[in-house]
Amino acid sequence: IESLVALGSKLFAVVGGGMGIYQSADEGQSWVPANSGLPTGFVSSLIVVDTTLYASLNCTGTLYKSLDQGGTWIATNNGIVGYGASIIYSDGRMYLSTIANNTNNQGSDVYSSDDGQNWTLIYGFSAPVYSAVLFTVEN
Repeated sequence: IESLVALGSKLFAVVGGGMGIYQSADEGQSWVPANSGLPTGFVSSLIVVDTTLYASLNCTGTLYKSLDQGGTWIATNNGIVGYGASIIYSDGRMYLSTIANNTNNQGSDVYSSDDGQNWTLIYGFSAPVYSAVLFTVEN
């Protein structure tokens, strides 16, 4: 398991090796796939914002969201360049760091203030540069 989040009474896990996202409704006793609508590829990170799940994919797409607890997934890629590598949520904004894709060799760091509908560029780059989103937590 590469990532684990909870939404309501369900657990969601990112399983390595390109196996995708699995969900459990019985506190982890059993798991079923939750990949309907996701392209085949490696899920790199998973977060929950309110009642929405967001998954970034680093091989075949960028960012997908589920409004129905993992039942279905839809792309939310407007303004994203590159493949999704890591995503976090802080202070009303979603931040996504991407890696260069095979199409145009471009990647970016972006943020969204409207739940992933639109993305604003923080930093863009060409391969072979890799980027990551870093934060400092203050009390």
